[in-house]
Amino acid sequence: MNKFDLKHITLYAKNWYKRSDNIIEDLCKCLQADGYIINHKSEVFSMLLNRLNSINYLTSDKAIQAINESSPDQCWKCGYYINTNTWRNNYETYPIYDYQTSFIYWCLSEISIMDKNQCEITIPNNKVLPVPKGNINKAKELLN
Repeated sequence: MNKFDLKHITLYAKNWYKRSDNIIEDLCKCLQADGYIINHKSEVFSMLLNRLNSINYLTSDKAIQAINESSPDQCWKCGYYINTNTWRNNYETYPIYDYQTSFIYWCLSEISIMDKNQCEITIPNNKVLPVPKGNINKAKELLN
């Protein structure tokens, strides 16, 4: 079975990197560390879609799940909060719904639960994004 090979994206999805307020910029940095020049949300979207498809992760059931969980009324389950989530404090300060961003959050949610048989990882690098204290040692232990 092919593995998801975007190692720094995997680390990001599993919260081995600190996240900033701009997830797209964070993911572009991760993709650059994985050897790709990616600068736009649409490129991040395409890269994640293509990579998940290339390892046969997006079966018909997963595709239906992705469509449902990326919808405006379900996207909060993957951590993407929008300005129509009226049950959240200050909901009007959240962004307007965007399908590509919602799908990116869904991908990260799915990658976050992949095990080492499904994805490749590496040691987090502070030159990519800030690494929370202890995560470098945890990664070294996991890789041994």
